[in-house]
Amino acid sequence: LSGYDGTSTSYDEYQSALAKEFMVKGPDLAPVDIVSGLAQIDIRETLPHKLTFQVQVTAPALLQINTVYFPGWTLVVNQQVQNINSLITEGVLRLKLDPGKYIVDLVYRQTPPMRLGNTISLLTAGLILLFMIKPKLYAQT
Repeated sequence: LSGYDGTSTSYDEYQSALAKEFMVKGPDLAPVDIVSGLAQIDIRETLPHKLTFQVQVTAPALLQINTVYFPGWTLVVNQQVQNINSLITEGVLRLKLDPGKYIVDLVYRQTPPMRLGNTISLLTAGLILLFMIKPKLYAQT
């Protein structure tokens, strides 16, 4: 990948319209940043579809999760689903936390329209294969 320059996608071809230039991931961008306040973050898991971290907040804090928002992301704080739409700032999530200990999960799940589109695509591919194989079966008999 000679053209890869450490951005969020190899050529930013699928970059969200909400994304700002500063959000394009470089090799040194942390999954979560402390924008203000006092907190200690312990990243537990980073996968393309999931981010889990523990945070100990000692003074009210504002955290920025450096993942571009796209429908399908679900934010769970201490096993309670959060209203993600009220947390989006410039295309990323900003989370205000009071002092305490938190487990934060950001999980990507397919939306119903995505599932419908995938189902239609699979059915169409199956029908195409069936119509390609069917003439060959009649030719053999």
